[in-house]
Amino acid sequence: MSHPPSNPDSLKDKAWYQPKLTSLDPEARRILEDGGIPPPEVLQHVQSVRDRAWLVFPYPCIGMFSFVDMLISKQPAYADILQRLLRKQETLLDLGCGLAQAIRTLVSAGVPSRRLYALDVVDGFIELGFDLFRDREALRTTFVVADLLEAVPAGLQDRINIIFAGSFFHLFDWDDQVVLSKRAVAMLKAEEGSLIFGFQVGRLIPGSAANPHVPKGRMYFHNPESFRRLWEVVGKETGTAWKVDVVAREEMEGLDDLRKDNPDFRFLSFTVERVPQAPNAGFVALEDANPSL
Repeated sequence: MSHPPSNPDSLKDKAWYQPKLTSLDPEARRILEDGGIPPPEVLQHVQSVRDRAWLVFPYPCIGMFSFVDMLISKQPAYADILQRLLRKQETLLDLGCGLAQAIRTLVSAGVPSRRLYALDVVDGFIELGFDLFRDREALRTTFVVADLLEAVPAGLQDRINIIFAGSFFHLFDWDDQVVLSKRAVAMLKAEEGSLIFGFQVGRLIPGSAANPHVPKGRMYFHNPESFRRLWEVVGKETGTAWKVDVVAREEMEGLDDLRKDNPDFRFLSFTVERVPQAPNAGFVALEDANPSL
Protein backbone atom coordinates (compact mmCIF):
# COMPACT_ATOMS: atom_id res chain seq x y z
CA MET A 1 0.00 0.00 0.00
CA SER A 2 1.16 3.52 -0.72
CA HIS A 3 1.97 5.92 2.07
CA PRO A 4 -0.43 8.76 2.81
CA PRO A 5 0.28 11.98 0.90
CA SER A 6 2.89 14.08 2.67
CA ASN A 7 0.40 16.95 2.76
CA PRO A 8 -3.13 15.55 3.09
CA ASP A 9 -4.44 19.09 3.57
CA SER A 10 -3.76 19.64 -0.14
CA LEU A 11 -6.81 17.44 -0.85
CA LYS A 12 -9.15 19.63 1.15
CA ASP A 13 -9.82 21.77 -1.90
CA LYS A 14 -11.60 18.84 -3.58
CA ALA A 15 -15.31 19.37 -4.14
CA TRP A 16 -16.13 16.25 -2.16
CA TYR A 17 -14.28 17.30 1.00
CA GLN A 18 -16.56 18.40 3.85
CA PRO A 19 -14.73 20.47 6.46
CA LYS A 20 -17.45 20.17 9.06
CA LEU A 21 -20.13 17.60 9.87
CA THR A 22 -23.52 19.26 10.19
CA SER A 23 -25.90 16.28 10.04
CA LEU A 24 -25.71 12.53 10.51
CA ASP A 25 -27.31 9.39 9.13
CA PRO A 26 -30.07 8.55 11.68
CA GLU A 27 -28.92 4.92 11.83
CA ALA A 28 -25.38 6.00 12.66
CA ARG A 29 -26.60 8.42 15.30
CA ARG A 30 -28.68 5.70 16.95
CA ILE A 31 -25.74 3.27 17.04
CA LEU A 32 -23.41 5.91 18.44
CA GLU A 33 -25.89 7.01 21.10
CA ASP A 34 -26.54 3.36 22.03
CA GLY A 35 -22.78 3.10 22.52
CA GLY A 36 -22.95 5.75 25.23
CA ILE A 37 -22.15 8.98 23.42
CA PRO A 38 -24.41 11.79 24.70
CA PRO A 39 -26.64 13.13 21.89
CA PRO A 40 -25.28 16.71 22.07
CA GLU A 41 -21.73 15.37 21.62
CA VAL A 42 -22.27 13.00 18.70
CA LEU A 43 -21.41 15.36 15.84
CA GLN A 44 -18.25 16.65 17.48
CA HIS A 45 -17.22 13.10 18.40
CA VAL A 46 -17.52 11.98 14.77
CA GLN A 47 -15.71 15.12 13.60
CA SER A 48 -12.80 14.43 15.94
CA VAL A 49 -12.44 10.82 14.80
CA ARG A 50 -12.70 11.87 11.14
CA ASP A 51 -9.92 14.41 11.50
CA ARG A 52 -7.66 11.72 12.97
CA ALA A 53 -8.65 9.22 10.27
CA TRP A 54 -7.77 11.79 7.60
CA LEU A 55 -4.17 11.63 8.80
CA VAL A 56 -4.11 7.82 8.54
CA PHE A 57 -5.09 8.00 4.86
CA PRO A 58 -7.14 10.77 3.20
CA TYR A 59 -9.62 8.64 1.27
CA PRO A 60 -12.70 10.42 -0.09
CA CYS A 61 -14.90 8.29 2.19
CA ILE A 62 -13.11 9.93 5.12
CA GLY A 63 -13.27 13.43 3.68
CA MET A 64 -16.98 13.10 2.88
CA PHE A 65 -17.91 11.46 6.22
CA SER A 66 -19.41 8.56 4.25
CA PHE A 67 -17.88 6.19 6.80
CA VAL A 68 -20.87 7.09 8.99
CA ASP A 69 -23.50 6.69 6.29
CA MET A 70 -23.96 2.97 7.09
CA LEU A 71 -24.13 2.16 3.39
CA ILE A 72 -24.29 -1.60 3.86
CA SER A 73 -27.92 -1.36 4.96
CA LYS A 74 -28.78 0.65 1.84
CA GLN A 75 -27.66 -2.04 -0.60
CA PRO A 76 -30.32 -3.96 -2.55
CA ALA A 77 -29.13 -7.32 -1.22
CA TYR A 78 -28.99 -6.27 2.43
CA ALA A 79 -32.35 -7.59 3.62
CA ASP A 80 -31.65 -11.07 2.26
CA ILE A 81 -28.10 -11.03 3.62
CA LEU A 82 -29.31 -10.03 7.07
CA GLN A 83 -31.81 -12.89 7.14
CA ARG A 84 -29.09 -15.36 6.19
CA LEU A 85 -26.90 -14.10 9.01
CA LEU A 86 -29.70 -14.19 11.57
CA ARG A 87 -31.37 -17.47 10.63
CA LYS A 88 -28.59 -19.63 9.23
CA GLN A 89 -25.80 -18.53 11.57
CA GLU A 90 -23.54 -17.80 8.64
CA THR A 91 -20.28 -15.83 8.71
CA LEU A 92 -19.52 -12.51 7.04
CA LEU A 93 -16.24 -10.76 6.27
CA ASP A 94 -16.07 -6.98 5.83
CA LEU A 95 -13.33 -6.66 3.18
CA GLY A 96 -11.39 -3.40 3.37
CA CYS A 97 -13.33 -2.61 6.51
CA GLY A 98 -11.85 0.81 7.32
CA LEU A 99 -13.50 1.87 10.57
CA ALA A 100 -15.78 -1.19 10.26
CA GLN A 101 -19.05 0.69 10.34
CA ALA A 102 -20.63 -2.19 8.40
CA ILE A 103 -19.81 -4.53 11.27
CA ARG A 104 -21.50 -2.21 13.74
CA THR A 105 -24.56 -1.95 11.49
CA LEU A 106 -24.93 -5.73 11.48
CA VAL A 107 -24.36 -6.06 15.21
CA SER A 108 -26.98 -3.38 15.84
CA ALA A 109 -29.37 -5.44 13.69
CA GLY A 110 -28.87 -8.46 15.95
CA VAL A 111 -26.07 -10.40 14.27
CA PRO A 112 -23.71 -11.91 16.88
CA SER A 113 -20.38 -10.12 16.54
CA ARG A 114 -18.40 -13.34 17.03
CA ARG A 115 -19.59 -14.56 13.60
CA LEU A 116 -18.27 -11.44 11.87
CA TYR A 117 -14.79 -10.86 10.49
CA ALA A 118 -13.14 -7.67 9.26
CA LEU A 119 -9.98 -7.22 7.22
CA ASP A 120 -7.97 -4.13 6.38
CA VAL A 121 -4.39 -3.39 5.46
CA VAL A 122 -4.34 -0.39 7.84
CA ASP A 123 -4.66 -1.06 11.56
CA GLY A 124 -5.05 2.66 12.25
CA PHE A 125 -8.57 2.66 10.83
CA ILE A 126 -9.54 -0.37 12.89
CA GLU A 127 -8.32 1.29 16.07
CA LEU A 128 -10.22 4.48 15.25
CA GLY A 129 -13.34 2.37 14.72
CA PHE A 130 -13.12 1.27 18.33
CA ASP A 131 -12.73 4.90 19.38
CA LEU A 132 -15.67 5.96 17.22
CA PHE A 133 -18.12 3.32 18.46
CA ARG A 134 -16.66 2.85 21.96
CA ASP A 135 -17.13 -0.92 21.87
CA ARG A 136 -13.60 -2.25 22.29
CA GLU A 137 -14.57 -4.47 25.22
CA ALA A 138 -17.96 -5.62 23.93
CA LEU A 139 -17.20 -6.44 20.28
CA ARG A 140 -16.18 -10.06 19.58
CA THR A 141 -15.50 -9.61 15.88
CA THR A 142 -12.24 -11.05 14.52
CA PHE A 143 -10.17 -8.22 13.05
CA VAL A 144 -7.35 -9.11 10.66
CA VAL A 145 -4.65 -6.71 9.48
CA ALA A 146 -3.17 -8.05 6.25
CA ASP A 147 -2.45 -7.21 2.63
CA LEU A 148 -4.73 -9.45 0.60
CA LEU A 149 -2.60 -8.86 -2.49
CA GLU A 150 0.13 -10.85 -0.77
CA ALA A 151 -1.85 -13.91 0.37
CA VAL A 152 -5.06 -15.14 1.95
CA PRO A 153 -4.65 -14.50 5.69
CA ALA A 154 -4.14 -17.54 7.88
CA GLY A 155 -7.41 -18.92 9.20
CA LEU A 156 -9.63 -17.34 6.55
CA GLN A 157 -9.26 -19.91 3.77
CA ASP A 158 -12.63 -21.55 2.98
CA ARG A 159 -14.17 -20.03 6.12
CA ILE A 160 -16.59 -17.29 5.09
CA ASN A 161 -20.15 -17.51 3.74
CA ILE A 162 -20.58 -13.87 2.70
CA ILE A 163 -18.11 -11.10 1.90
CA PHE A 164 -19.09 -7.43 1.96
CA ALA A 165 -16.88 -5.17 -0.16
CA GLY A 166 -17.87 -1.52 0.15
CA SER A 167 -15.75 1.01 -1.79
CA PHE A 168 -12.97 -1.55 -2.02
CA PHE A 169 -12.29 -3.06 -5.44
CA HIS A 170 -12.27 0.30 -7.24
CA LEU A 171 -9.11 1.25 -5.34
CA PHE A 172 -7.12 -1.10 -7.59
CA ASP A 173 -6.33 -1.56 -11.26
CA TRP A 174 -7.75 -4.44 -13.34
CA ASP A 175 -4.98 -6.96 -12.68
CA ASP A 176 -5.04 -6.41 -8.93
CA GLN A 177 -8.83 -6.60 -8.91
CA VAL A 178 -8.53 -10.04 -10.49
CA VAL A 179 -6.02 -11.10 -7.84
CA LEU A 180 -8.14 -9.73 -5.00
CA SER A 181 -11.30 -11.34 -6.37
CA LYS A 182 -9.54 -14.70 -6.58
CA ARG A 183 -8.38 -14.30 -2.98
CA ALA A 184 -11.94 -13.48 -1.99
CA VAL A 185 -13.09 -16.68 -3.70
CA ALA A 186 -10.50 -18.59 -1.68
CA MET A 187 -11.84 -17.16 1.59
CA LEU A 188 -15.41 -18.13 0.73
CA LYS A 189 -16.69 -21.59 1.50
CA ALA A 190 -16.58 -23.73 -1.65
CA GLU A 191 -20.33 -24.20 -1.82
CA GLU A 192 -23.34 -22.98 -3.74
CA GLY A 193 -24.71 -19.72 -2.35
CA SER A 194 -21.42 -18.28 -1.11
CA LEU A 195 -21.41 -14.68 -2.23
CA ILE A 196 -19.79 -11.28 -2.40
CA PHE A 197 -21.88 -8.12 -2.35
CA GLY A 198 -21.19 -4.44 -2.06
CA PHE A 199 -20.74 -1.24 -4.00
CA GLN A 200 -18.05 0.77 -5.71
CA VAL A 201 -17.50 3.77 -7.93
CA GLY A 202 -17.73 3.15 -11.66
CA ARG A 203 -17.95 5.08 -14.91
CA LEU A 204 -20.09 5.17 -18.01
CA ILE A 205 -17.08 4.04 -20.05
CA PRO A 206 -14.86 1.65 -18.07
CA GLY A 207 -11.13 2.07 -17.88
CA SER A 208 -7.99 2.59 -15.87
CA ALA A 209 -6.96 5.94 -14.40
CA ALA A 210 -3.92 7.16 -12.52
CA ASN A 211 -4.55 8.29 -8.96
CA PRO A 212 -1.62 8.93 -6.59
CA HIS A 213 -3.91 8.70 -3.57
CA VAL A 214 -4.84 5.01 -3.83
CA PRO A 215 -2.77 2.01 -2.71
CA LYS A 216 -0.86 1.33 -5.95
CA GLY A 217 -1.43 4.53 -7.89
CA ARG A 218 -4.03 3.33 -10.42
CA MET A 219 -7.74 2.53 -10.32
CA TYR A 220 -9.99 0.62 -12.71
CA PHE A 221 -13.54 1.96 -12.95
CA HIS A 222 -16.15 -0.52 -14.16
CA ASN A 223 -19.48 -0.30 -15.81
CA PRO A 224 -21.79 -3.31 -15.45
CA GLU A 225 -20.47 -5.02 -18.58
CA SER A 226 -16.80 -4.79 -17.59
CA PHE A 227 -17.62 -5.91 -14.05
CA ARG A 228 -19.29 -9.05 -15.41
CA ARG A 229 -16.30 -9.60 -17.69
CA LEU A 230 -13.94 -9.44 -14.73
CA TRP A 231 -15.91 -12.16 -12.96
CA GLU A 232 -15.82 -14.31 -16.09
CA VAL A 233 -12.03 -14.10 -15.87
CA VAL A 234 -12.08 -14.92 -12.14
CA GLY A 235 -14.35 -17.90 -12.80
CA LYS A 236 -12.05 -19.21 -15.52
CA GLU A 237 -8.94 -18.86 -13.40
CA THR A 238 -10.48 -20.45 -10.30
CA GLY A 239 -12.58 -23.11 -12.00
CA THR A 240 -15.75 -21.71 -10.44
CA ALA A 241 -19.05 -20.31 -11.74
CA TRP A 242 -20.79 -17.15 -10.57
CA LYS A 243 -24.09 -15.39 -11.02
CA VAL A 244 -23.37 -11.67 -11.26
CA ASP A 245 -26.05 -9.07 -10.59
CA VAL A 246 -24.82 -5.50 -10.97
CA VAL A 247 -26.61 -2.20 -11.47
CA ALA A 248 -25.26 1.29 -12.09
CA ARG A 249 -26.89 4.31 -10.51
CA GLU A 250 -26.31 8.03 -10.91
CA GLU A 251 -26.85 8.59 -7.21
CA MET A 252 -25.92 6.78 -4.01
CA GLU A 253 -26.50 8.27 -0.60
CA GLY A 254 -23.22 9.20 1.01
CA LEU A 255 -21.19 9.20 -2.21
CA ASP A 256 -22.94 11.76 -4.40
CA ASP A 257 -20.33 14.45 -3.71
CA LEU A 258 -17.79 12.47 -5.74
CA ARG A 259 -19.65 13.45 -8.91
CA LYS A 260 -18.93 17.13 -8.31
CA ASP A 261 -15.42 16.52 -9.71
CA ASN A 262 -16.37 13.60 -11.98
CA PRO A 263 -19.86 13.87 -13.52
CA ASP A 264 -19.35 10.63 -15.48
CA PHE A 265 -19.03 8.62 -12.25
CA ARG A 266 -21.67 6.03 -11.54
CA PHE A 267 -22.22 3.89 -8.46
CA LEU A 268 -22.31 0.13 -8.88
CA SER A 269 -24.19 -2.14 -6.49
CA PHE A 270 -23.40 -5.80 -7.02
CA THR A 271 -23.99 -9.34 -5.85
CA VAL A 272 -21.73 -12.16 -7.02
CA GLU A 273 -23.10 -15.56 -5.98
CA ARG A 274 -21.50 -18.96 -6.46
CA VAL A 275 -23.57 -21.36 -8.57
CA PRO A 276 -23.04 -25.00 -9.56
CA GLN A 277 -20.34 -25.58 -12.11
CA ALA A 278 -21.73 -26.34 -15.55
CA PRO A 279 -19.84 -27.10 -18.77
CA ASN A 280 -17.80 -23.98 -19.61
CA ALA A 281 -19.46 -22.03 -16.75
CA GLY A 282 -17.32 -19.21 -15.44
CA PHE A 283 -15.02 -19.39 -18.45
CA VAL A 284 -14.25 -16.71 -21.01
CA ALA A 285 -11.90 -16.70 -23.96
CA LEU A 286 -8.78 -14.71 -23.18
CA GLU A 287 -9.26 -12.38 -26.12
CA ASP A 288 -12.74 -11.54 -24.79
CA ALA A 289 -11.35 -10.74 -21.34
CA ASN A 290 -9.47 -7.65 -22.48
CA PRO A 291 -10.54 -4.91 -20.03
CA SER A 292 -10.01 -2.24 -22.67
CA LEU A 293 -12.95 -3.49 -24.75
